[in-house]
Amino acid sequence: MWGVIDCDGPEDCTNGGHCCSTLLFNDDGIAGYRIACQASACNGPPLGEELCHQDGPACTNGGDCVSVLGKNNDLPRSLYICR
Repeated sequence: MWGVIDCDGPEDCTNGGHCCSTLLFNDDGIAGYRIACQASACNGPPLGEELCHQDGPACTNGGDCVSVLGKNNDLPRSLYICR
């Protein structure tokens, strides 16, 4: 299930915020994902991902900016994550 994607990289976030994908749960298990800016660092996989652009700022987790394809197939294929 998808809602609104508020960001796709840190340049969409103010004050040095992080663009994060966060796994959401309900009583039945996984409910979907929220992709939005947050002030604190993103959770690591499998509960979250830091989103990035290959030509954008460096990943704050020290990882490389890579396509989600083959890394996290639950996210839209057009996105990039720090791994």
